[in-house]
Amino acid sequence: MRPVRAPIAAAALLLATVATGCKAKEGADCKIEAKLTCDDPKTALACHNGKWEKEACKGPKGCVQKGNDGDCDHVTAENGDVCTVQDDHSCSADKKSMVRCVKYKYTTVETCGGPAACVRNEKEATCDNSTSTAGDPCTQESDLACSADGKSTLTCKSGKMTATLPCKGPKGCSVNGTTVRCDDALSDVGDPCQSTPGKDHFGCAMDSKSLLKCDGVKFVQSDKCSGQKTCKLQNDTFGCFL
Repeated sequence: MRPVRAPIAAAALLLATVATGCKAKEGADCKIEAKLTCDDPKTALACHNGKWEKEACKGPKGCVQKGNDGDCDHVTAENGDVCTVQDDHSCSADKKSMVRCVKYKYTTVETCGGPAACVRNEKEATCDNSTSTAGDPCTQESDLACSADGKSTLTCKSGKMTATLPCKGPKGCSVNGTTVRCDDALSDVGDPCQSTPGKDHFGCAMDSKSLLKCDGVKFVQSDKCSGQKTCKLQNDTFGCFL
């Protein structure tokens, strides 16, 4: 897992309005595609597909008219808001999601449930998605995260966060910097698991009566603990001990 950093198009500072003498009006025809003019201190009018459309400027600077050019502050934007600069990224007001301008509409592309949430400055938008929920949108294939309850890892697959490994050990799923750790010291036979090539990966059954081994795909029973022995970690080794 690592935070997603998305560039903000520099063209956002170069948005222009119609020629002097023409008053822009919502719904009226316009000729210069993707041009803006300020309608009021918090709203711009944008030329989209040949028609003027209102565009909310929710950032603290609002809409600032600079000659014939309108500058619309999108430091904050919501899913579905009108936008002009293709691929421009912004953060929702609650900082829990990052949105991207696609075909003149902001669309949620990441949920930002990690402690750093979503932050946008003049140069970039940053999304901490280290905590996510299965089904959340994501942009970086194979990106890792922990579930909100800390009981499983999630992986970005085909644009959606997908539950991958259960973390039934006492430490659950945790994030340290950009590293996601899954405690699978306690697992069930058949639980999915991952092992490092050339290195065995063991754990204990939930009832501590069996030693489990990861076969590279799932946990299988490696040994059954007899008598008073139970499966546990001792001297950095999993096994059946008294």
